[in-house]
Amino acid sequence: MDAVLSSPIATTLELVVHAVEQRSPDIVACTLAHPEGERLPAWEAGAHIDVHLPNGMVRQYSLCGDPAQPGRYQIAVKREAAGRGGSAALCDAACAGARLRVGLPRNQFALADASHYLLLGGGIGVTPLLAMAHTLHARGAEFTLAVFARSPGHLPLPADWGSLPWADRVRLHLDDGAPKERADLAGLLAQSPATGRVYVCGPAGFMDAVRRASPLPADRIHSEHFSAPGAAGATAAGASFEAILARQDGRRVRVGPDQTLAEALHAAGVDVDMVCEQGICGSCVTRFLDGAPIHGDTCLTAEERQTHVAVCCARSATPTLTLDL
Repeated sequence: MDAVLSSPIATTLELVVHAVEQRSPDIVACTLAHPEGERLPAWEAGAHIDVHLPNGMVRQYSLCGDPAQPGRYQIAVKREAAGRGGSAALCDAACAGARLRVGLPRNQFALADASHYLLLGGGIGVTPLLAMAHTLHARGAEFTLAVFARSPGHLPLPADWGSLPWADRVRLHLDDGAPKERADLAGLLAQSPATGRVYVCGPAGFMDAVRRASPLPADRIHSEHFSAPGAAGATAAGASFEAILARQDGRRVRVGPDQTLAEALHAAGVDVDMVCEQGICGSCVTRFLDGAPIHGDTCLTAEERQTHVAVCCARSATPTLTLDL
C-alpha cells in the first residue's frame, strides 16, 4: 500500500524497518521509517500503532521514541514464548529493510495536566513511558521515571539512555540488585503529591500492586494493558439479549448466552472495526444509547463506560442494548 497520505481515507502505512536494536535478551527495538524518507503522521506520548504481521496477525505496540522527531516511529517488542505467536512473528520479521504495514497512531494513554508525574514501568511496559519522559522534559514538567526489571541485562532501555537529557529523572529498581535498588512501590507512591498523576504500564500484577499501594484517588492513576486480564477478551456468559441498531431502523440482533456483542454482530453481517479482539486497542469502541453493558475491556475509563462500550468483549445486563450503529 502506498504510504503517501494525500488521500483522506488512508488508514495504514507501508513502512520500512530502518534499524533494529537488541535491548535485552528477549526485547528488540525497531525503528520504522517511510520508504521514501517522507515525514510520518504526528503523534503524542502514549500513542500506539497496529502492526500487521506477516502471519496475518495484528498487534498493538506503543511508540517509544521522541514525539518531537516525526521522521521515525520506534517500537519495542518482547518475544513471548507462551504468547499467541505475534511477538515471535514480528521479532523474526524485524530485519533492516523489511516492510511492515502499520496503522495510524492512536492514543488512549495520553498525558493529562498535573503538578508532578510518576511514571512506573514494569519490564517492557516502560515503552510508552519513554515517550512521556521525552515530552515532559521538553515541557519542563516535574517527573520521575521508575523502571522495574529483573537485572541490568533485562533493562528495556536504549543502550545510551544514560546520555539522555532526562537521565537524572530515571530510577532503576532491580530484583537482583542491592537492597536500595529493589522495588519500594509504597515509598515511591508516597512521594507523589495530591495534585500529581501516576502513569503505570507493565504486567497486570504489577499494575494491581501500584493501585493497592497508591494513596492517590483512582482517577489520578492511569494504566495501559498489553493483554487483557484473565482469558483474552473474555466476558462471562449469561442470558441471551438483543442488540438494537439505532441507525438501521431499530434492527435487532440476538446475542446468544456464549457470544460477545461483536461475535453476534459479525454473524449478522454488521461491519464493526476490530483489531486486538481483547478490549485493549479501542478500535471497536461504540456509543450505546440505552441499556446496561457488561464491560470486559481495559481501554475505557469509568467515565467513558457511561456512554461507550468495546463490543469485542462486552455483553448486556439488560434484555436489550441499543447501539449507535
